[in-house]
Amino acid sequence: MSVDEIIFEFDALCNDDEFSRSISLIRAYSFDRLARTILEIEQQEAIKLIIEAELEKFQ
Repeated sequence: MSVDEIIFEFDALCNDDEFSRSISLIRAYSFDRLARTILEIEQQEAIKLIIEAELEKFQ
Protein backbone atom coordinates (compact mmCIF):
# COMPACT_ATOMS: atom_id res chain seq x y z
CA MET A 1 0.00 0.00 0.00
CA SER A 2 1.36 3.42 -0.91
CA VAL A 3 0.68 6.74 0.78
CA ASP A 4 -1.57 7.70 -2.13
CA GLU A 5 -3.88 4.79 -1.28
CA ILE A 6 -4.41 5.85 2.34
CA ILE A 7 -7.58 7.81 2.94
CA PHE A 8 -7.18 10.61 5.47
CA GLU A 9 -9.97 12.51 7.15
CA PHE A 10 -8.06 15.80 7.19
CA ASP A 11 -10.84 17.81 8.82
CA ALA A 12 -11.10 15.29 11.64
CA LEU A 13 -7.32 15.12 12.07
CA CYS A 14 -6.98 18.92 12.14
CA ASN A 15 -9.52 19.11 14.96
CA ASP A 16 -8.05 16.26 16.98
CA ASP A 17 -5.96 17.74 19.81
CA GLU A 18 -4.24 14.44 20.62
CA PHE A 19 -3.21 13.98 16.98
CA SER A 20 -1.91 17.56 16.81
CA ARG A 21 0.12 17.09 20.00
CA SER A 22 1.53 13.84 18.62
CA ILE A 23 2.64 15.52 15.41
CA SER A 24 4.18 18.39 17.39
CA LEU A 25 6.07 15.93 19.59
CA ILE A 26 7.37 14.00 16.57
CA ARG A 27 8.48 17.28 15.00
CA ALA A 28 10.27 18.35 18.20
CA TYR A 29 12.04 14.98 18.48
CA SER A 30 13.07 15.19 14.82
CA PHE A 31 14.55 18.67 15.20
CA ASP A 32 16.33 17.61 18.40
CA ARG A 33 17.83 14.57 16.67
CA LEU A 34 18.89 16.73 13.72
CA ALA A 35 20.59 19.22 16.06
CA ARG A 36 22.41 16.39 17.84
CA THR A 37 23.50 14.89 14.52
CA ILE A 38 24.90 18.23 13.37
CA LEU A 39 26.80 18.56 16.66
CA GLU A 40 28.20 15.04 16.29
CA ILE A 41 29.39 15.82 12.75
CA GLU A 42 31.08 19.01 13.96
CA GLN A 43 32.80 17.09 16.75
CA GLN A 44 33.99 14.40 14.36
CA GLU A 45 35.35 17.03 11.98
CA ALA A 46 37.27 18.63 14.87
CA ILE A 47 38.72 15.24 15.87
CA LYS A 48 39.69 14.61 12.25
CA LEU A 49 41.64 17.88 12.16
CA ILE A 50 43.47 16.95 15.36
CA ILE A 51 44.35 13.52 13.97
CA GLU A 52 45.54 15.00 10.69
CA ALA A 53 47.74 17.49 12.57
CA GLU A 54 49.25 14.68 14.62
CA LEU A 55 49.89 12.54 11.53
CA GLU A 56 51.69 15.42 9.81
CA LYS A 57 54.25 15.40 12.65
CA PHE A 58 55.39 11.97 11.44
CA GLN A 59 55.72 12.80 7.76
